[in-house]
Amino acid sequence: MNLLDQWLISVTFQAKKATIWRNQSIWKTIFYLFSLLGLCFALTVFFSTRQSEPISPTIKETQLHVANGKLVTAKSDVILLSQINSLIVIGSDQSFENLRYENILLLEEDTWSYGRKGYPLQSNRYSEAPFVKNGEFTYDQALKRATVLDRQLKWFAPIYLYVAFMLQLFVHIVLISLLALAGRSFKRMHDITYRQAWTLTAYGVTLPILIKTLLDLFGFQIGFMSLLYWASIATFALLAIRSIDNET
Repeated sequence: MNLLDQWLISVTFQAKKATIWRNQSIWKTIFYLFSLLGLCFALTVFFSTRQSEPISPTIKETQLHVANGKLVTAKSDVILLSQINSLIVIGSDQSFENLRYENILLLEEDTWSYGRKGYPLQSNRYSEAPFVKNGEFTYDQALKRATVLDRQLKWFAPIYLYVAFMLQLFVHIVLISLLALAGRSFKRMHDITYRQAWTLTAYGVTLPILIKTLLDLFGFQIGFMSLLYWASIATFALLAIRSIDNET
C-alpha cells in the first residue's frame, strides 16, 4: 500500500484498516512521519511568514525611544515576526493576547519583558536593558538597531525554523515511543510486537496534526490542544490494536 493510501485511511481515522500495514518496514513508517510533519510545518511557516513585518517601519511610526528610564512612543503597536514565531509589543497594546505567537518581547512604559506566551514574563527596568545607556535610548539609535535586526532576521530565521522542526520531530518520536510502549501491554490480548505498536501509533498522528495545522493557519487557539492532540493519537493506536485482537 502506498503512502497516499495510508494517508487517506489514517486521516479518516480508520484504525481497523490501518492494521494491514503493521508489519511494514519501520523505516517506511519513519519516512511517513517525517514527511507528514515536514509538510504540515512547511504549510504553517509558508502562510504565517506572509504576515511577518519588518521592524524599521513600525519604529518610524511609533517614534520609539527611552528617556529617563521610561519608554516614550507616539502610539502603541505590535510587530509580527512570524518567521521566528515571535512578536514585539510596543506600549500598552493588548491585542497580542489573541495572537498565537509563542515568543514575546513586551515594551511598556516602565519595564520591558520577554518570555513565552502562557508563562510569566521576565520583567526588567530599562536601566538593565543592554541597548540602553544611562537611561537613554534615542529614536535614531532605535531606528538603526531595528534596521540591523531586520537584516539579521533573514539569516537567523532559517536556523530557527530548522531547530524548531527538529525539536518537533524529536518530541513526536519520544512520545510515540512511550505510547507504543503502553500499547505493547496489549500483548496479553494479542501477540503484537513493539515495532507494530509503534507503527500504528505513528499513523495516529495524521488526523490530529492536520486539524492542529488548520487551527494554526486560521488563528484559532485551544488551551488544552496538546492534551487533545496526544489523546487522539493514543485513541487511534488503541482502536487499531484492539481491532487486531478482534481479527482472531
